[in-house]
Amino acid sequence: MLGAAPSDPAARWRFTIPQLIDSHRYPAAMRRRCARPACAEPAAVTLSYGYQAATVWLEPLTVDGHPMNHDLCDRHAARTAPPRGWELVDLRTVAESIAS
Repeated sequence: MLGAAPSDPAARWRFTIPQLIDSHRYPAAMRRRCARPACAEPAAVTLSYGYQAATVWLEPLTVDGHPMNHDLCDRHAARTAPPRGWELVDLRTVAESIAS
Protein backbone atom coordinates (compact mmCIF):
# COMPACT_ATOMS: atom_id res chain seq x y z
CA MET A 1 0.00 0.00 0.00
CA LEU A 2 1.18 3.49 -0.74
CA GLY A 3 1.82 5.55 2.34
CA ALA A 4 1.49 2.59 4.69
CA ALA A 5 3.90 2.35 7.61
CA PRO A 6 6.45 -0.48 7.42
CA SER A 7 5.61 -3.56 9.47
CA ASP A 8 8.88 -3.06 11.39
CA PRO A 9 8.86 0.51 12.75
CA ALA A 10 12.61 0.36 13.45
CA ALA A 11 13.34 -0.53 9.80
CA ARG A 12 13.56 3.11 8.75
CA TRP A 13 16.21 3.83 11.44
CA ARG A 14 18.71 1.08 10.66
CA PHE A 15 21.15 3.52 9.06
CA THR A 16 22.43 6.80 10.39
CA ILE A 17 22.30 9.90 8.21
CA PRO A 18 26.12 9.96 7.62
CA GLN A 19 26.02 6.31 6.52
CA LEU A 20 23.27 7.03 4.01
CA ILE A 21 25.06 10.09 2.65
CA ASP A 22 28.43 8.34 2.36
CA SER A 23 26.97 5.18 0.84
CA HIS A 24 25.55 7.17 -2.07
CA ARG A 25 28.38 9.64 -2.52
CA TYR A 26 31.50 7.46 -2.59
CA PRO A 27 32.31 3.94 -3.86
CA ALA A 28 33.01 1.44 -1.06
CA ALA A 29 36.74 1.29 -1.78
CA MET A 30 37.05 5.05 -1.23
CA ARG A 31 35.46 4.85 2.23
CA ARG A 32 37.90 2.25 3.57
CA ARG A 33 40.62 3.40 5.95
CA CYS A 34 44.07 2.09 6.82
CA ALA A 35 43.90 -0.90 9.17
CA ARG A 36 46.77 0.36 11.34
CA PRO A 37 45.58 1.62 14.74
CA ALA A 38 45.28 5.41 15.03
CA CYS A 39 45.77 5.92 11.28
CA ALA A 40 42.91 7.77 9.60
CA GLU A 41 44.43 7.82 6.10
CA PRO A 42 42.42 6.31 3.24
CA ALA A 43 43.35 2.79 2.25
CA ALA A 44 45.39 2.52 -0.96
CA VAL A 45 46.84 -1.01 -0.80
CA THR A 46 45.55 -4.45 0.16
CA LEU A 47 47.87 -6.71 2.13
CA SER A 48 47.23 -10.44 2.07
CA TYR A 49 49.33 -13.40 3.09
CA GLY A 50 49.69 -17.13 2.53
CA TYR A 51 51.00 -19.21 5.40
CA GLN A 52 51.88 -22.26 3.31
CA ALA A 53 53.82 -20.19 0.78
CA ALA A 54 55.30 -17.96 3.53
CA THR A 55 54.46 -15.00 1.32
CA VAL A 56 53.01 -11.54 1.93
CA TRP A 57 51.39 -9.77 -1.04
CA LEU A 58 50.84 -6.05 -1.51
CA GLU A 59 48.41 -5.29 -4.31
CA PRO A 60 46.31 -2.35 -5.48
CA LEU A 61 43.28 -1.80 -3.25
CA THR A 62 40.74 -4.51 -3.96
CA VAL A 63 37.17 -3.53 -4.76
CA ASP A 64 35.68 -5.48 -1.87
CA GLY A 65 37.15 -5.79 1.60
CA HIS A 66 37.75 -9.27 3.01
CA PRO A 67 38.25 -10.20 6.67
CA MET A 68 41.51 -12.04 5.90
CA ASN A 69 43.05 -9.05 4.07
CA HIS A 70 44.26 -5.79 5.50
CA ASP A 71 43.87 -2.40 3.83
CA LEU A 72 46.80 -0.04 4.30
CA CYS A 73 47.57 3.56 3.39
CA ASP A 74 50.56 4.26 1.15
CA ARG A 75 52.78 5.22 4.10
CA HIS A 76 52.18 1.99 6.02
CA ALA A 77 52.40 -0.14 2.87
CA ALA A 78 55.84 1.33 2.15
CA ARG A 79 56.99 0.38 5.65
CA THR A 80 55.66 -3.20 5.50
CA ALA A 81 58.27 -5.86 6.23
CA PRO A 82 57.43 -9.57 6.10
CA PRO A 83 58.24 -11.90 8.99
CA ARG A 84 61.73 -13.42 8.98
CA GLY A 85 61.94 -16.14 6.33
CA TRP A 86 58.90 -14.87 4.41
CA GLU A 87 58.88 -13.26 0.97
CA LEU A 88 57.25 -9.91 0.20
CA VAL A 89 55.70 -9.69 -3.28
CA ASP A 90 54.65 -6.20 -4.33
CA LEU A 91 52.06 -6.64 -7.07
CA ARG A 92 51.45 -2.89 -7.34
CA THR A 93 54.51 -2.50 -9.56
CA VAL A 94 53.31 -5.35 -11.80
CA ALA A 95 49.86 -3.75 -12.16
CA GLU A 96 51.39 -0.35 -12.98
CA SER A 97 53.65 -1.79 -15.69
CA ILE A 98 50.75 -3.67 -17.29
CA ALA A 99 48.57 -0.54 -17.28
CA SER A 100 51.15 1.54 -19.12
